[in-house]
Amino acid sequence: MAGERAGWTTALVAAIALGAALTASDQTQTLQERRGDRPPPDGTEQRSARAALRPAVMGPTGGVAAGHPLTTAAGFEILLQGGNAFDAGVATLLAGGVLEQDLYSLGGEALVLVYPKNEGKVTAVVGQGWAPKAVNVDWYLSRKKTLEGAGLDPSVVPGALHAALTVLEKWGTMSFEQVSARAISYAENGFPIRQSTVAGVTRQQKFFQNWPDNQKYWAKRDGSAYKPGETIKLPTTANTLKKMVEAEPWPASGAIRFVLAGAALKALGRTNEARVALERALKIDPQNELAISQLAELKRTTAPSVGGSQ
Repeated sequence: MAGERAGWTTALVAAIALGAALTASDQTQTLQERRGDRPPPDGTEQRSARAALRPAVMGPTGGVAAGHPLTTAAGFEILLQGGNAFDAGVATLLAGGVLEQDLYSLGGEALVLVYPKNEGKVTAVVGQGWAPKAVNVDWYLSRKKTLEGAGLDPSVVPGALHAALTVLEKWGTMSFEQVSARAISYAENGFPIRQSTVAGVTRQQKFFQNWPDNQKYWAKRDGSAYKPGETIKLPTTANTLKKMVEAEPWPASGAIRFVLAGAALKALGRTNEARVALERALKIDPQNELAISQLAELKRTTAPSVGGSQ
């Protein structure tokens, strides 16, 4: 509940700030009309109004930017929980795939750029989906199909999820269960649908006539359309993400992957790398008993003998 309150509180604070800025702008305009004042010809007042409504957001240690306040809140929440930038990025991508489906969805594509500081270079994660292995151009041509068709024929293996899992595996410190929690919560418990999503659904009504499951997904139980600001729930998306959590090979604590890595490195005699892995596990979970005991054992077995080095 605390995490959920934190996510909604962040969005609420943003909404209050925006409301205050709009009120201040309205009051300024009313006062000018009362005085008969006119705005300066150089446009200074317009720039000031824009700055009040869209202030620069800066932070000393990190920041999150996304296309929806709740998407941003999901990423920011992960940072507050101790996750790194890659954990937050994956949480943001997953939440956006629930909240911003007029722009993209988890069944689509996501192109990702990462910059791990210790690697010193930008890496592109191409989250573009692949066609099934058994399908090629000849298969489509022989059936007189095109990639512009509807249904499963032009669909790809979801690239957005592949990109998210790749980033999490290579650079993240948290489990999929942790970073997907907010996306699952939004899908299962509902969120206020925004104007652009409602407009997108409205444009697809003719298409939905041939795909009743789509109609069911985006309509109320009585078949009527959602209005902007109304709460919509997406249980099928929530169930899909839950199944991914169940299939995750790692326990809820992301520290365990580094404990296992430390044990494997120790067995190979790579003690320095093993120590780094175990220390990283403790940074994620300071109370992890396996990491504590393995690190203590590693220090004992690698300590120099009394009377000189070996």
